[in-house]
Amino acid sequence: MYDKILVPLDGSQLAEQVLPHASSMALHYNAEVILVQIVMPLYRSWAREINMTSRDLLQFVNQQAHDYLQGQVAQLQAQNIRVRAVVLDGQVAETILDFAQKEHIDLIAMSTHGHSGIGRWVFGSVASRVLEGAQCPVLLIHSNEG
Repeated sequence: MYDKILVPLDGSQLAEQVLPHASSMALHYNAEVILVQIVMPLYRSWAREINMTSRDLLQFVNQQAHDYLQGQVAQLQAQNIRVRAVVLDGQVAETILDFAQKEHIDLIAMSTHGHSGIGRWVFGSVASRVLEGAQCPVLLIHSNEG
């Protein structure tokens, strides 16, 4: 039923709460899990504030995202799950939806809240936009703080 499961992560423990669910489904269906982290284009304005070039900051942020995802990949591989990781650049919901369509994703599994505070509202709206725009089933896990 599911061959490819897309799991968007933002680096937070709240977003990672979807992983046990995605892992269980991947094992059951022998599916590949594709972990994705989106680097938003805000880095351009941040670069000026911290005296870095946009390219250097983008490279740094992409490397941080890649390193984070590789840690998650290792944990899933230890469970004998087929997994790969992708770092993308763009607006979060739109990038998830575009990637899901291009990669013929069968299921998007994500947490409804990835950050706390204002980020929580933003990530909740990302989940809502993904749910509304996805051409495949979406599994939303409400993450809990604490």
